[in-house]
Amino acid sequence: MNVLHKYTRKSLRANRTRTLVTIIGIVLSMALFTAVIEGGYSGIQYVIRSVTEAEGAYHAVYHDVAPEDVSLLSEDENVRQTSSLRRVGWARIETANEYMPYLLIESMDREFTDRAAVHLISGRMPENADELILPSNYLEYVSSPAQLGDTLTLDVGVRMSEGNVMSDLNAYDPEGDETLEQTQSRTYTVVGFYKRMTTDIDGYASPGFVSLTVGEADGTATVLLTVNNPNRFYDVWPMLPDVGVSECHSDLLHCYGSFGDGTLTGVMNGFMTILILLIVFGSISLIYNSFSISVNERTRQFGILKSVGATNKQIRSSVLYEALVLDAVAIPLGMIIGCVGIGVTLYLLRDNFATFLFEGSSQVQMQLVIAPMPLIISAVICLVTTLISAWIPARKAMRLTAIDAVRQSRDVKISGSDVKTSRLTQRLFGFEGTMASKNFKRNRRRYRSTVVSLFLSVTLFIAASSFCAYLTDLVDDVNAGDANVDLYYSVYGADQPDGGELLRMLGEADGVTDGLYLHLNSVDTLFPADVLTAQALDSAVYLPAGSDTANTYLDVAFIDGA
Repeated sequence: MNVLHKYTRKSLRANRTRTLVTIIGIVLSMALFTAVIEGGYSGIQYVIRSVTEAEGAYHAVYHDVAPEDVSLLSEDENVRQTSSLRRVGWARIETANEYMPYLLIESMDREFTDRAAVHLISGRMPENADELILPSNYLEYVSSPAQLGDTLTLDVGVRMSEGNVMSDLNAYDPEGDETLEQTQSRTYTVVGFYKRMTTDIDGYASPGFVSLTVGEADGTATVLLTVNNPNRFYDVWPMLPDVGVSECHSDLLHCYGSFGDGTLTGVMNGFMTILILLIVFGSISLIYNSFSISVNERTRQFGILKSVGATNKQIRSSVLYEALVLDAVAIPLGMIIGCVGIGVTLYLLRDNFATFLFEGSSQVQMQLVIAPMPLIISAVICLVTTLISAWIPARKAMRLTAIDAVRQSRDVKISGSDVKTSRLTQRLFGFEGTMASKNFKRNRRRYRSTVVSLFLSVTLFIAASSFCAYLTDLVDDVNAGDANVDLYYSVYGADQPDGGELLRMLGEADGVTDGLYLHLNSVDTLFPADVLTAQALDSAVYLPAGSDTANTYLDVAFIDGA
């Protein structure tokens, strides 16, 4: 075996041009794999950073969790980390929004800001139980809001309605008989203002402005958690403790490849499989063409080795060894070139990726993220591709007898009529065309290899173009949402102008061709439990044991002209 390996190394040194061309082919293939896989991984990490910066790093949020049940979530084997808000209580305030008459005071634990996105607008974070930060929507709806450094003395208590404790999932009814009970006087210093958190944590139905403090609190909790395997979240979710009302952070989970819709998962997996196969197919063609440059010489070498007693197993080992030697040089070079190439590309196009950013993550920049696993995957795929490409000529040679391999009688077969060309070829293409036609006929395998290579090049170009076109359409659909519109204009609050009048004023602007308006409202309603699906029952706000009625809320849209 060592003799054959030595002979292989000597052959590579003796044929420097062929060796260099083959290495270049492997380098290009490895650079392609590295650029595609590292580029895709960097893109995924970019979106994950964007979602995390804008909304938080949690995978699920559990509302209205009893204090004694918080440990059930933190101790579950599928859960990696948890953070929580403990409810201090509700305090009545004067606001312009009749559906939000409260401050909801909640206490953060030390890890809460690691899971949730809490963006300060001004001031600083609270440092003790006597300090408070207020949300941005408080500034919008309170006519005389507190300022930095102000002291608030509040009567903090529990919301009650018909003997039931109300949570932040229960909307406020101005016509109802809700009361605030078990009140205690508390004094807070306002030390900051922050941008309102995501609706998974601070829902639209909540009647209170979520004000954050720190320190001890013994009320119900809002628990944020992450799981060990976010890409399998929807398989793990049903196995987590059934406490409170849970919601998943779907924006972030989609980035990890976890989808609640099995059909969507199948489409994504199938699409990625087809894309990888196209790349592998093209790479095999590229590297094989590099190896086929010397296919005649390799065939003759294998024939000589057979004639001195080499077995097919030894020849196979020699081919694999040659491929490994070339890979040892080409794969690291291709890895470096691929990383540099995709890194420069992402840097130059970093501003063009802003369309994928989530609101509130404008500071996140696209950049190359080098991770061991994508590089290992790229190297393994390139190695396997090279072995397959090198095996093809060796497999042909091993089928031949030693005499046929040395004579190469199967590669070049010439008879009296094989190299004849028609007069039409002479008239259409001249002397050069006639000589090219004769050359093709002398070695039909090389001719077919050239045709196949051109066919694969055109196929891969069309496939890549189609992929880019579909990706462009997908981005356009994501940006446009569900409607073919160029501008959204949203207003909130009871004192806003009528939708029809607002649409008329906007429609008079230059360049506006058409428009519509819709009015959104959250409705707290009751449904018979037997008419709801299991998913709807899981998301119900209130379903007492043994009751046949589920309390939930709906987002109702009234559309102009519908």
